[in-house]
Amino acid sequence: MIELDIRLPEQFLNEEIRYGYTITRQMKEVWAVELDLLNKLLEVCKKHNISVFASGGTMLGAVRHKGFIPWDDDIDMMMFREDYEKLCLVAPLEFRYPYFFQTEYSDPGSLRGHAQLRNTKTTGILKSEFNEKYKFNQGIFLDIFPLDNVDGNAVLRKKQAKRINYWKRRAYFWAKLTTRYHEENELTLKTIVKKALVKVSCNTIKKKCLEERAYQRFEKECQKYNKEKTSLVSTLSLDACEEQFYKYRSDYSELIEIPFEFMTIPIGKNYDPNLSDPVKNTYKRKDEYISEYFRVWWKQFLKHPQTYVNATFNGTYGYYAYKDQIKNPCGYYGQPENFWKYQKKYQVQLVYPLILQASS
Repeated sequence: MIELDIRLPEQFLNEEIRYGYTITRQMKEVWAVELDLLNKLLEVCKKHNISVFASGGTMLGAVRHKGFIPWDDDIDMMMFREDYEKLCLVAPLEFRYPYFFQTEYSDPGSLRGHAQLRNTKTTGILKSEFNEKYKFNQGIFLDIFPLDNVDGNAVLRKKQAKRINYWKRRAYFWAKLTTRYHEENELTLKTIVKKALVKVSCNTIKKKCLEERAYQRFEKECQKYNKEKTSLVSTLSLDACEEQFYKYRSDYSELIEIPFEFMTIPIGKNYDPNLSDPVKNTYKRKDEYISEYFRVWWKQFLKHPQTYVNATFNGTYGYYAYKDQIKNPCGYYGQPENFWKYQKKYQVQLVYPLILQASS
């Protein structure tokens, strides 16, 4: 286990069972790093009078479990855009190694749409990015989402979402030719053409700052209605189309501190678990609910058979694909043994070793 600034309770890293779910020591070590990041974030926010509060499953876990949801493995925080901008300004002075405050501006190519506070001594690669060779910091992290105003007019919201998604796609397009580009080992016509295109256009794209300009337009669209008085806010930079993420600004005008593991965490006083995370809030793990689940499953299958067939194929094609391209990631982060093979195969030089390896 790597050294952390936060002091862990003596038995915290021990494997345990919560609500019938086994939490391994490996997961406890990930939790410990994330709690250390949370402690640092809260410390900086308190120092600069920045309001920050728990979001999504983290908020739900704080209320229902007084800590992590046993089968959850990340921390989500959010703040109003004005506080977010203030945090971005003080971050370079406040977050020193091993802490790294990551945005598209501090680490080009990350393209999250929000900030992540990372521990540079660790590695936490998303499953969706596990086979990529991205050069930006990929330490274990917590998310910090900005909340932007949502207009009351449904037509205007739809237009805004369309523009947000357009500029986000443009930023990704340019990034794939510059900051997110990596050479493929498999030589196909597509990879050869892409390599030639990158070689010809990369310098021009960087010189004209096309990725950065597209990302700035994306952020501008997210903030389109921030000067207006609206009752609703949302994490538009994460998903501009999902109304389930809409929140009432007034619910977070007053914050309270509640227990979270061996710490406390701020949440909105008018907390509503269904608005926080409707999926995790209604998720049931007990066997007695299995029959209920399958009744709903069968009813929806009869209603949408093609969707179920497609989903089954997409989820299992790795078993009968021609080539073994499927890794076996576990949880939110990839398997350690796969990562070391990946590092050796692609000769990736990282200064932050996997947390499980850091103790040996």
